[in-house]
Amino acid sequence: MGDETRRLDRLMKKVKPFFDEKQKAKNRLNAFCCFIDGSNDEDQAKFFQEHDHIVYSVLKESFWHLVEKIRGKDKADKPAQIGSKESIELLKVTALFRKTFVLLPERIRAGWHVKGALQIVKALVAHQNHPRLRLEGLRILLSWINDVDEEIPELTALYASVLQLDLFEPFVLPVGYEPAGNHPGSTSLPKEENQKQNHTPENDNNPVSLQLQEMQPIIPWASAPTPSDSIELFEEILLNIAILSVLACSGTSSRLGYAHAFLPASPALSSSPSLDGQLCHKSLDMSGLELDDVENTSEEVPFQEDPVPDGLVANVGALKAATAQWQYVKRWYLFKLFPTEAGRHNRGGNSDFQTCPLPFLQSFLSFIIRYMLDPSVTGLGLALPEHLSWLSSFGIHSKATSLLRRYMLSSTEDRSLISEVVRQGLLVPFSSSDISRSSLFIIRTWLFSPVRELLLTWH
Repeated sequence: MGDETRRLDRLMKKVKPFFDEKQKAKNRLNAFCCFIDGSNDEDQAKFFQEHDHIVYSVLKESFWHLVEKIRGKDKADKPAQIGSKESIELLKVTALFRKTFVLLPERIRAGWHVKGALQIVKALVAHQNHPRLRLEGLRILLSWINDVDEEIPELTALYASVLQLDLFEPFVLPVGYEPAGNHPGSTSLPKEENQKQNHTPENDNNPVSLQLQEMQPIIPWASAPTPSDSIELFEEILLNIAILSVLACSGTSSRLGYAHAFLPASPALSSSPSLDGQLCHKSLDMSGLELDDVENTSEEVPFQEDPVPDGLVANVGALKAATAQWQYVKRWYLFKLFPTEAGRHNRGGNSDFQTCPLPFLQSFLSFIIRYMLDPSVTGLGLALPEHLSWLSSFGIHSKATSLLRRYMLSSTEDRSLISEVVRQGLLVPFSSSDISRSSLFIIRTWLFSPVRELLLTWH
């Protein structure tokens, strides 16, 4: 106990400048960083709880001071660089700011500094910003959504405006094929101009989206925003859901396990796992298929508010956050990319995408393969990137994939949407045959998975 007391005393001596309002923002930030570097999760949780307003004040002041400094050095002949000293400091501040959403969930739910935090996130996700800053802003936004119990309109509008859907085009359907059914509320699409159309996604008329387009960037990207920038953000959204599912099964007591892990980079979901061995060199053995597995496949399954069996979930907070994130991405992006599905279930989806743009289709199919399929059937483990290897210590990969399947396929609406994603994957041009192979792999896995668990309803 004596050693522990001395350790804490040394830490508090180092952090003294942090509490001195007369000190410059830089000195206060450096003292705070020294404390973070020398403390453990428990120390940090206690410190943030006891000094929450000072923490916010220092981080906010440091953030805007660095933004001003970076913008002041940005010149036409020598633009600001993401690797500059000030930019690295700014990224350090954003990581610390994200930590507040992990360590202070009760304060966040109570509306703690909403306006100031929104301004910081908006500045980061501005459309003309460098992709690295936009990614950091999105991670803060996701952590924020993980914390809240009720929808915050300003937060939702910001989430719905991060991805730039107007940069994408639908793929051309094969001759003779049409979009999946015309349903009440869905858009009837013309068969002209090679089945392409001028689409005007809802984001174009979203005032927050327009604001993000017009905002002055902190560090401008060398080129105009590209589709790949939005795909990287979309994959981060999906990865957040997968991480939360792992944490929901882990029962970790660490508060750091509650919200989005603040780690450096996301995996490339758009690069599907190699399916050669599964699709080309492995024959389909139907000898083990029992009739009992396929009975009652047409049974309509009502929505279940809590479809998860006892014993599977050890962290209810993480499960709640994961299901909320799934509803967010489905409502604000997937129903825009698959508007016929939105119309089928009376969920809006004001978009003229006849088909889902190929990059989104590839990313989502890869997500299904990596995180939603039964590993005992696919032979693939849960595909965690190297920087998330610490999650492997929980040894609950099959539980996490089972949990994902249960809450992402828990209603007719969900199953219909996932089925349409797979269906469109089979209709892509031959030049994108890797997408078709992903859809075929998913179908093959479903065929040899317990039907009672999946309960999929095909169109």
